[in-house]
Formats: sequence, C-alpha cells, structure tokens
Amino acid sequence: MQQSALAQAPSQTSQAPVIHIDGVAVSPDFKQARAKGWAFHAPSGKGATDIAVSVGGVAADKVQWEKDRRPDVAKHWNSPNNDLGFSVQAEWTNGMPAGPQQLIIQAVVDGKVAGAALTINGGPGANARPPTTNAAPATAARAPTNDTARAPTNSAAPATKTAPVAQAAAAPNEKGSRYAIAIILILLAGITLCIVLNKSDRLRVIVDKISQYPKIPAFALTFVFLILVLGGVTGSSMQHLVGSTAAPSGPAILDRQSEVREVLFTPRGIRTDEWMVLTPNALAQVNHQPPFPIVNKNLGPDGQNMLIVGMTGVPVMHLSALAKPATWGYFFLPLKQALAFHWQLPIFGCLIALYCLLNLLAPATKARNLALSAMFCIAPYATGWSNWPLYVVGLASGALALTLFIIRPVGHGNSRADAVKIWLAAIPLACLAAGFALTLYPPWQIPIAIFSGLLLLGYGLSHRSELRLDKHSLGALALAAISTAVLLGAWWIDAKPAVEAIQATVYPGQRAELTGGKGFFGLLRGYANAETLSFKTPSNTNASESASYFFVLLPLLVLAFIRQYKPSPQRWIWRAWIAFVVVTLIYIIAGFPLWLSQALGLSWVPNTRLDLGLAWASIFAMALLPGLREDNTPLAKPLALAVTAASAALIATGLWGMPEIKAISIDPVLAVALLVSGILMIYWLLIGRIGSSIAITLLIYAVSVATFNPWAIAPERVSPSEPLKKLLSSPTSPESPSRVLVLGAGTLGPMALFAGGIPVVNGVHYYPQPSLWKGLGVSLQEADAANRYQHLSFIPTAPANGQVTAFESPQPDVVRVLVDPGRFSFASVGAGKVMATLPMAPALQANPRLRLRGQHRMWVVFDVLPDPPAQ
Repeated sequence: MQQSALAQAPSQTSQAPVIHIDGVAVSPDFKQARAKGWAFHAPSGKGATDIAVSVGGVAADKVQWEKDRRPDVAKHWNSPNNDLGFSVQAEWTNGMPAGPQQLIIQAVVDGKVAGAALTINGGPGANARPPTTNAAPATAARAPTNDTARAPTNSAAPATKTAPVAQAAAAPNEKGSRYAIAIILILLAGITLCIVLNKSDRLRVIVDKISQYPKIPAFALTFVFLILVLGGVTGSSMQHLVGSTAAPSGPAILDRQSEVREVLFTPRGIRTDEWMVLTPNALAQVNHQPPFPIVNKNLGPDGQNMLIVGMTGVPVMHLSALAKPATWGYFFLPLKQALAFHWQLPIFGCLIALYCLLNLLAPATKARNLALSAMFCIAPYATGWSNWPLYVVGLASGALALTLFIIRPVGHGNSRADAVKIWLAAIPLACLAAGFALTLYPPWQIPIAIFSGLLLLGYGLSHRSELRLDKHSLGALALAAISTAVLLGAWWIDAKPAVEAIQATVYPGQRAELTGGKGFFGLLRGYANAETLSFKTPSNTNASESASYFFVLLPLLVLAFIRQYKPSPQRWIWRAWIAFVVVTLIYIIAGFPLWLSQALGLSWVPNTRLDLGLAWASIFAMALLPGLREDNTPLAKPLALAVTAASAALIATGLWGMPEIKAISIDPVLAVALLVSGILMIYWLLIGRIGSSIAITLLIYAVSVATFNPWAIAPERVSPSEPLKKLLSSPTSPESPSRVLVLGAGTLGPMALFAGGIPVVNGVHYYPQPSLWKGLGVSLQEADAANRYQHLSFIPTAPANGQVTAFESPQPDVVRVLVDPGRFSFASVGAGKVMATLPMAPALQANPRLRLRGQHRMWVVFDVLPDPPAQ
C-alpha cells in the first residue's frame, strides 16, 4: 500500500532536511513551471530559505518563490513553525529540454540542501541543453513520479498521521482575458462608429485646438516624460536579472537594494537581449572603477570595447556619447532616474520627433499627425522589441525634421535671428545623424535610410522652386556634415579594433547574403498580435519575432496611385513612397538576385526587419492623404468595397490561414472582432474618414500591447550582496574581487555579477576574446563555432572520448564550453574564482587546483590555484 507524503517522510530524529513536491503544472509553451510543496529540518525546526529548480539538469533562468503556511505539515512534525510550505514559479527563457525529464526542486534548509524530483514532459520543440551536474540530489522525502507531475490521491492509505496534500499550481487561465479584449474591441469600434456618424462637435474642437497650438502636445508629452523619469518608472524586464521586491528571484547574487519594485504586469523573459545584455552592460559601466570606460575590463580576460554596443547603447565617457541621447541620464542623474530615462526616451523621443516631422510635411492635419505618431509608437513591433525600433526611427525623424527646417521653403525670414536658428540646428542635426549611425543595427537602419533618402528627394523635387538654399542653409548643412564626421571619426578611432573583430566573426560579421523572397505570410503576422504577443505565441517563433503591424498596404497603394492623377504639390513624394513600398514588397515576396540585394544594402536585412520601414512609410502616406473636408471626390464606393474585401481576405488569412496560427487555435471571438475592426479601419480609410481609421488602429494596438512590458520602479543601486562579495574578494586585495568563472548552462549568473561591477570570465561577449580562447587551445580562425557574438557558458560535464574540454554552438549566438570539472584548469582562462550551484560542488572538489572558499545561499565559491610550472 502507498502512504501519503507525510507518512512516508523520515522520522523526526533524522538529521537531514526533507522536502516534498505536492504537484507541478507546466505552461503550454514549456517555458514555465509552477509547483507547491514543503520542506523541513527537524533539529532546527526551520523551513526552506532558498530554492533552485532544474529540468533535465537545466537550471531555471528565473526562480520566484514564497513561503506558504502549512499547519498540516507543522502538526505532523509537532513543530510550532507553520511556514514550512512553498510556492515556486520557475522560467526557462529558451524552453525546457524536450521529452520526459526529471524536474528537481532543491531547497536550502538551515544551511543544508534537500532535493525532490518528479517526471514531467518537456517541450516537444524545446531547446535541450546539457546537464549542469552529475551529482545526485540530496536527501528527499519520497515524492510521486508520474507523467502528470501531480501528487496522487490515496484512498487506500492506512489511518496514520497524515496531512492533506496541497493542490498543485495551476497554469494561468488566459481565456477570460482574451474574451475581454474581444468585447473591448467590439464596444470601442461601436463608439468610434458613433463618433463618426454623429460628427462630434467636441472632437472637432479638440482637433482645431491642436491645429491652432501645435506646440502644446509636444510640451505636454515632454512633461509626462519628465514625470515618469522623476518617478523612476521603467518597462525593462530587469527583474529577471536583479529580482523584485514582490518576489525576490533571479540568480540570488545581488543584494536586496538592487531589486525592482513591481507596479503592473509581468516581466518578459523573452526579452533577454534587453535585460540580460543591454541593461547589465549599462549597469556594468556605472559600477566599473573608474566609471564609463571605453574598454570595460570586467568582462572577459581581455575586456570588452563598449563603444560597439548598439541600439540605445551604454554610457561611455567619450565624444561619441553626444550622439547617444538615451545614455545621457547615467552621467547626471541618480541610477533610478537614469534607468527610467534610458527606457522612456525612445518612446517619447520618437513620438515628439515624428510629430514634428509630420507637421512639416502635412501642416494642415496636425491633430491627425499626433494620432499617427502615437499609433506608430504603441505598435506591437515596437513594444515587442523593447522600443528599440522607436529609437532608430526617432533619430531618423529628428534628423529629417531638422534638415527640412533648414531648407524648407516657408518659415524663414531674412533676419539675423532666423539665420542664427538655422545655424544652431546644425549641431543637434549632427548628433541625431551620428546617433542613427551608431545604433549599429543594419536590418533596421538600411530600410529607414533608404526611405529617408527617397523622402528627401521627393520633397526636393516637389518644392524645388521654393527651397531656401542660401549661404546660411548650405553653411548649416555643411557644419552638420562636418560635425557628424567628427563624432563618427572619434568613435571609429577607438572602436576600430572591436569592429574589425566583429567583421571577422562568422556571426554576425559574415551573414550579409540575404536575398529576400518567401516572406508574404510574414507580412500578415501582425493581424493576430492581440493573441500572439501576450497570450499564445506560435511554437516556431517567440513573442518578439511574432510582433508586427496591422498593415493596410493594399488600400494605401491604391490611394497612392490615384493621387498620381490628381493635382497635388506632393506628387513627387508620393512617387518616392510608391517606389519604396513596391520595391520592398517585391524583395519580401519574390526576392532579388544576390548582386542586386547587395547593391541596395538589403542583403543585411531579413524579411521581418523590413516591417519597420514599411510601417514608417505608411505613417507618411496616411498623413499626406486628404480627408473628406479636403477632397470632395472620395474613392468610388464600388472600388472602396472591392479593396476592402481584398484586404479583409488578407486579414482573414493572417488570423486563420497561416499554419502557425492554426496551431495555437486563436480565440474565435477575438479573431472575429479583429476582422470586423480591420474591415472598418480599411473602409473608413478608403472613403476619407482617416481619423476614424486611425482610432480603430490605435485601439487594436493598445489592447495588443497593454500587458506586454511591465511597469516597475527601477532600483537606486545595483551591487552584489556583501557575503558573496567577500567570498569573491582577492586574497591579496580584499577590496578588489577576483575574476569569476560562473558554471552553468546560461549566462544569467555571470551577467548579474558583471552588472554589479564584479570581473567575470564568461557572459555575453560581442566578439570572441583571444586570450580566453587561446587558454582553451582554440584557434578562432579555424573554429567557426567559437568565432561569433556569443552567450558564453561553461558546462561542468565530462566531454566524450576522455577530453578535458569541448565546445559547441547550438544556436548562432550561443557558445558552450564543456569542461571536465575534476581536471579542467580554470586558471588557463584567467579565472581567480569559480562559482557554481551547490549540486556541482562534489565534482569540483575533486579538482586539485580548486579550493573551497565558502557558500552563499545556493552558490559555492572556489579559489582557483595557479597551474604548476611547466616541466
């Protein structure tokens, strides 16, 4: 007969702690597990003080847990301590290993470790990773092993001292949320329709006020931006790195003062390139001594040149910092506000810059321009990529706006004050242009640069007889060009060695061979973003990659071609727009020969990265279209209905016809609501009710992105916990930590240390470091698997054939070094300390060149002894 968990537990005289798992629930995407259980140490009467979770030997990238009151367990053990239970949530960024796997929960109880295991089914398409240890878990209370990972009920158990088993953690129920979104869409679509039909006078007053006082929205947005920065509000998912006050988690490396205060919504593990790459690199610059170096010596034995960190960049005390406005806050604000500034600037900067640019191109529709700018900035594509697309577009929009300000045909007088304004515009123009170049992400930069050039060309041809090209405007443009060259030249002088190292890599340096084609269905993935961004993501992609736009390219193309047959001062702008969109669509759908793709620069651009350029171009088209009040000859109703029907078919294909969407079974009510909303949006656009069309698009985007990024308060500092810092200190200089190699399958541990100012061996390297790979006996010229941008981890598992080391690259940006923990020379890669989780300790203690230094929570630290001199 099988007894209950408590009846099977060791006797109270046992000196070892015991642990039991009541049950486990695994999320549908196999990236999250929730469990309940209890742990107890009889001699001390204590429960768990720390918890670690692994599946198939792969440690969770994030663990959040809290104590539960378990009077049933306390009663069984005759203990006055009721806080013996635990609820734990663990996340694996890349998914759990595939197939049946052992889920192991280990708890630290009064300084000792207990473990328990259940068999679960891992993800069928998850990325299996090698085990981090061969050590068996410590003593455990016997737990059931079954495929459902749920404790069995037992009616046949004898009448003995037992307690009920807690209910297993349930997977999140998202159906209610999806139905709520569907209802909101339908209701607000009806409200919008009522506004259109009733021709709301109040709405017209607001529109007229914005047109009369166009600077007020810009000032209001600036005020909101400053309030959010002052409050330290950020949407970063850095809770995964530093933990949060609501649920202390992460790698348990940083002190409690480093934790984020959660306000709304859940941090996104998928955004690792933000919270595990860019954010820790920025924090590492702040915590480096001295701060803001060009080469941060804390990452790898050779250090890393920080000028080559792209997107928003990181703070570097360098002339080129003038061209990286998102980093300015770190130089003059406290860390809390600097992190908020870094997050919020791309959003508000793009919103204001795009609004100003549209006002220069379409001054008659300022209220529409504001709505279009907001629509672009809340789109799922921007949200899903941590708003980095907005930073790229914001810099380009600002540069274009300043260029048009300098050469535009209206608004300039001949006074000295006007000339001074033109000359002063040259310096911010140079900073914005150089900043755009230093985002260092060609897949977004190239299409944005191409459209910017075409837009300027079209504007120049449309207004060629009116342009102001006198000594002041030409001189200001020359000054801007020279200043841009100075900024980029200064950057190049100090970044050149790192840039050349990146260019020599297999990834990303040698991947410029894309030719497009076969991307038609990719253009449709944005129609389902209300489902795929925050709720159910197709198994062949992730939330960020699934993010896109609710494209209306077909009706915009029809309207653009019609504009060619009507008198318009913007005719050449429309021609430039048509050229860009048509060529881009041909590249995406049919592809180009390699020579043509390389000639246009598109060989660097995957199909899905062209979404940004197409969406930005669409904003300009909607700004330039005349509304009903400006155009008394709207599109004929039969043609409008035909284009609407064709567009509806495309939307329906994106919602029901794509294989990956079929696989996730999008909620039918939500899908119908999206289709109806899309039909209204397109029909209103075609008949000239552009404001209504924008309103429904804003609605769809808002409900798609509302819960994706968290709202949180950034920490006032980020630093390692004092006990761990002491363990990592150098024997010769207690105030200076030794360089640490962190063992394990991921890079969360080393990047947390790096963020806190601790020198590390491994982590995220933008280019391979020669000293490290030389110590491993690897030639980068001969080893493609190592010669790449790399999330570098060291796995303590003996390689095959008796080798001490081996390495592999299972993904383009992942490199794993497999080391025999008992024989590997950690000194050969520049390590002064080795840090590993407790289960790895026995295997490491067998290494004669390691000496146990101490333990902190789930971590053990070893001193690395020098290698004996060569004979």
